[in-house]
Amino acid sequence: MKKKIKILIVEDNFDHFYLIDYSFRNRSDKYTLTHATTVENAISQIKNNPPDIIISDLILPDAEGICLISNTNTIDLIPIVLMTSFGNEEYAVKAIKMGALDYLVKSPEMFNDLPNLVNKFLDNWYIKKSLKEKDKEIAKANDRLNNIFNRSPFAIFELDQEFNIVYFNKTLFNIFKLKNNTEIAFNTLFFDQSKETIIKHAQNVFQTREYLQFECTLINLHGKEFFAQIEILPLTYENTKNVLFIITDNTEKKRIDEFHIKENKLNSIGHLAAGMAHGFNNILSAIMGNVNLSKLSLSSNSNIYKYLEEAENACNKAKELSNQLLTFSSGGSPMKRRIDIKELITEAATLAVIGSNVSCSFVFDPNLHLVMIDQEQISQVIHNIVINAKQAMNDIGIVYIKVYNYSPTDNTLMPLYDQNYIRISIEDNGNGISEENQKYIFDPYYTTKGMANGLGLTTSYSIIKQHNGYIDVESKENIGSTFYITIPSEDMSNRINKKVNNDNISSVNNKTHILVLNEDEIECLMIKKLLLHLRFDVGCALNKDDLLNKYKASIYSQKPYDILIADSVTIETDEENNIIDRLRIINPNLHIILLSSFPDDPIVLNYRNFGFDAVLIKPFSIDELNSTINKYLNPQ
Repeated sequence: MKKKIKILIVEDNFDHFYLIDYSFRNRSDKYTLTHATTVENAISQIKNNPPDIIISDLILPDAEGICLISNTNTIDLIPIVLMTSFGNEEYAVKAIKMGALDYLVKSPEMFNDLPNLVNKFLDNWYIKKSLKEKDKEIAKANDRLNNIFNRSPFAIFELDQEFNIVYFNKTLFNIFKLKNNTEIAFNTLFFDQSKETIIKHAQNVFQTREYLQFECTLINLHGKEFFAQIEILPLTYENTKNVLFIITDNTEKKRIDEFHIKENKLNSIGHLAAGMAHGFNNILSAIMGNVNLSKLSLSSNSNIYKYLEEAENACNKAKELSNQLLTFSSGGSPMKRRIDIKELITEAATLAVIGSNVSCSFVFDPNLHLVMIDQEQISQVIHNIVINAKQAMNDIGIVYIKVYNYSPTDNTLMPLYDQNYIRISIEDNGNGISEENQKYIFDPYYTTKGMANGLGLTTSYSIIKQHNGYIDVESKENIGSTFYITIPSEDMSNRINKKVNNDNISSVNNKTHILVLNEDEIECLMIKKLLLHLRFDVGCALNKDDLLNKYKASIYSQKPYDILIADSVTIETDEENNIIDRLRIINPNLHIILLSSFPDDPIVLNYRNFGFDAVLIKPFSIDELNSTINKYLNPQ
């Protein structure tokens, strides 16, 4: 059954109401009329039994019918039509403006035609209501799109063929660092040498109507460069020829990409450097051993002795270079201690400028956090960078060093964790570094100084990386450079320092038996020669099987070896193949010296944890070999 249309007639003239009622009853039974004679009564009925439409006289005993529009708050829910005996254009305009659906002048013809008018009014009302809802939906969609548009991380603007910017989002202000009152124009955004490139690409899209993407360096209003990805799209609405620009600030992404490329490159070179340094140290060991033995057979006054001393000095310099390579390759495996870094920085920087006309200016955060660092390694980093600053200023000027607590932010471009750090800035006003050279300054052997080996900054980079920190540089040619070193503060990492029982050590004399384990036969024989010169009883083993056989034979002959000098490459320290435990089962009094080319190897740094009594770093002199044995294996 079809629902009846409820109509509220607000009319204090009963004759008029009867005419209206008669018109509806005579026309159809699909209408239900209710009657009110005052505004107050009408409002009460609207609340209790809302009608589908209200037809109200303009002049009522308690108020004007127009008050129903403002007092009932129903104008958006129920259509209202006003009627009066007097045609008043002013009232009609006022009523329509306030939201009345129509304004009628009373007459017998109007009363008779009112059912048709109601149908028409309701049809118009439903159309109007539907349009309002559509308008709300459109407004909501526009708000949503504007919100997305303005909150987009990309700068977006529309450009016409005369290069006028006709529409843009708020992100444009952020990326280009524009003030809110800045007039947005093409020449405001692009004014450096990139402008010609952008114009050329835009004209290309205007002509071809094809999507285009490219990358270039832009400059914001603060004069700072940023790396941008620019996309240009042809627009097609309303037959427009305009194009849409989408600009992404990829500065951070490029920085991270370059960081990973550099990391991968340095890691690859590091593996190569480690292998080269190991082989190099083995060769140096043989050279230094023979030089030592040759010197022992000569008078210190002979020319040949002096030549050998020069050769020995050259070997020591080569050893330093090899150790730098090893530090670079492994990052230095730092032996950390919890310290206040102020004194270390002051001493390392001051030492670096001694003998020049360069001085250091220090500023320390009064509440500077403590740090867990390898003092020697961080001192080396400070020393290297201050020396670079001194040389950049041609040995005259001031190096400004600031040290302060630092916490990374969301905008930080460095690969740092969410924790506390300290930051060390070392600033000079020297020649500066070109933008092109800044890409390579941490690469091994890259240098702009003729006599330098190019490992200072590379080694520094590896050390800071091993400390879970970051090192970076900002530089402008002919203005100067600032190096930033960022390292974690309050790091409570613990190191295990187990001790090995050193009781019952055999006497180190001509009755001491020493076995050398080294797969390099030349190096093994060289060490044997040095030990024989020191009047030890010496044997050589080139592999594990040879070692076990000779060791067991020494036990059976009742002349067991007292000391084993084992090369780190040949001996195995993992639990499954740990030969040290097997040897000590045979002879608990055996003492083992680890021989290694890698001073920063974790096994070397924690040699006691792995069962060794001492460690000897290659290449070494005969004096170092002798002092190592005497230091750790003194008679009790």
